[in-house]
Amino acid sequence: MSSAKILRRAALLWGLGLLLGACGFSPLYEAHDQLTDPVLASVAVDQINDHLGVVLTNHLRDGFNPGGDGAPVYQLHVDLTEESIGIAYRTDGTIAQTQVNLTATWTLRRLSDRKLVGNGTSLGTTFYDDMPDAYANTTAKQSGEMRAVDTLADDIHARIALLLKDASPAS
Repeated sequence: MSSAKILRRAALLWGLGLLLGACGFSPLYEAHDQLTDPVLASVAVDQINDHLGVVLTNHLRDGFNPGGDGAPVYQLHVDLTEESIGIAYRTDGTIAQTQVNLTATWTLRRLSDRKLVGNGTSLGTTFYDDMPDAYANTTAKQSGEMRAVDTLADDIHARIALLLKDASPAS
């Protein structure tokens, strides 16, 4: 490839970068930490009870404020419910596959005046095969539940990031 062609491609990429920067483009999933996103770091997450709730609480806290520093401006409250449904059966009538639905209903309030900033419902669904061996069955279930919790945490984080994208603590 000739050096002129390489220069043209570099200039084109540079020009595209300028255009994207000029229109206010910023990737939703860019790396966020407290230094780059103080609004998200100001979200305090209420503790959610039961095992899956504790895992979801930790994922959310790590997503919003991994350093754990700073004064909270917003309070996130999440109610988590779990439903397991047998969806496939063997010829002997035992369950062959289970669907697990985790539903997180969340509210975000500003601490200064308790005003509702936003709310929503997120759903994490996963499937696992029921095994005749109790250990394999427990492991498959726990693995599926963790996948559903990861999905919930990512969805809640993304939705609140969009909600607070242009918010400032004083607004």
